[in-house]
Amino acid sequence: MTSFARPQDQRPVFDPGNINAEVDPMNRLMRLLSDAMQREPGFHPEVMMEKEMHLQMLDLTDCQQKGISMYGIRLQETMMGAGNASLRFNFGSGSGHVHVEGRMYPISEPQCDLYFHQLSREQQIETWVRIEEKNLMSSEAMDRKKSELEQMFGNRKVPRPDGYMGYICVPEVMTFIYTFRYGWQVTDRYDRLDAGWACDRRVK
Repeated sequence: MTSFARPQDQRPVFDPGNINAEVDPMNRLMRLLSDAMQREPGFHPEVMMEKEMHLQMLDLTDCQQKGISMYGIRLQETMMGAGNASLRFNFGSGSGHVHVEGRMYPISEPQCDLYFHQLSREQQIETWVRIEEKNLMSSEAMDRKKSELEQMFGNRKVPRPDGYMGYICVPEVMTFIYTFRYGWQVTDRYDRLDAGWACDRRVK
């Protein structure tokens, strides 16, 4: 017999006291990232960038008071003409999502070098492999390329690829959105001011 029962709503029951509208939204975002990584072992933070009506998935590499940093290959193509950025973070059921609007700035070459050489050697070589991944049609081909690079670099320091760079997003507006059972939604919008942030909470 076919069951037409609705799936159980896994969202938490609305309790405004459980959501603290912190004074500093960057601290709040960093706490959400930390909580997600503790809650889900192996969680790797990703951010979606809205550009020309398309969503592009990017790796989040650093989140500090000064802004949200992203490093990787072919980022220059992704960021081309993106003086302003619209980013979105997802934290799973019950944790909501965060929408960030801000200015994008390229990270200096020395800082990109510093970050790249803080990666593990395996990550550095995998970055070189990803540069050619369009020409590598199988996982076996990627493994062979990785072995070739390991032999080529030997015991030498792995150089940062020319196409590896970074950008930092300095937020101007940050919106935290939480959805609960029975249609309740809490939205906290932060606008940057000269002396800090102004927060406006809306419940509907």
